[in-house]
Amino acid sequence: MLLSRLLASSLEVLDGSFLALTYIDDKDPAKRTAMNIATQLLTLPTPNNVQLHTKSLLASLYTNKAAYHAHKVNIIIHVLLVRSTSRDKHFHSPLMFILKLYYSLLIVKKNTRVLFGLENNEIAQGTGTSTL
Repeated sequence: MLLSRLLASSLEVLDGSFLALTYIDDKDPAKRTAMNIATQLLTLPTPNNVQLHTKSLLASLYTNKAAYHAHKVNIIIHVLLVRSTSRDKHFHSPLMFILKLYYSLLIVKKNTRVLFGLENNEIAQGTGTSTL
């Protein structure tokens, strides 16, 4: 609990420092390091507050929403492919493997719906359904 609060606070400070800068070159080592750390944290099972600050940091590192969401979806798909090829290392049973794959695919589906703006339209029309 204490470690997750410390990590979330550190991510919040890092996010604020990148938001304060007006322009950061994509080749800047600090930006690349922050992006690598946030990308790795995004794929780990961390508490909600850490996930929230990780996503916020990634969003502040990208110039637009489409690039941010595309990066998130690509990372999740990459992790799915890596885990599906090395199933024995990450999962103890086939059922856990299938459940993790299903959950990850739901996340990809939700991220894709948000990327194309389908979530807000369905909510406004009252036809949205909860997937997670």
